[in-house]
Amino acid sequence: AYSKQIVNGVSDEKFGIGDSIKREDAAVIAYRALDSLALLNQEVDYECEFSDKDGISEYAYTAIAFMENNEIINGYEDGSFNAQGTITRAEAAVLIKRIIDFSNRVL
Repeated sequence: AYSKQIVNGVSDEKFGIGDSIKREDAAVIAYRALDSLALLNQEVDYECEFSDKDGISEYAYTAIAFMENNEIINGYEDGSFNAQGTITRAEAAVLIKRIIDFSNRVL
């Protein structure tokens, strides 16, 4: 994943092994994985509808908007995404399942 630029370190000197991962970073990694498989439609500009979209980092916005619009990720009952929060193991498992389902639909 590192050699294919799906994941990056937290700096040039540190990968971040053992660190928690933010929800927005999990979305970016998933987006890059789909991109590495040529499963993204780059011609569509998706808009994010989460109530807290202003809290999404600029680098993650496109990935989150794509994932939201393609029903790969969703937010909480209050309409928020909580981009700066950490992803749980259960949420990561659901994300992986939805990536697989999306890939099967596209292929």
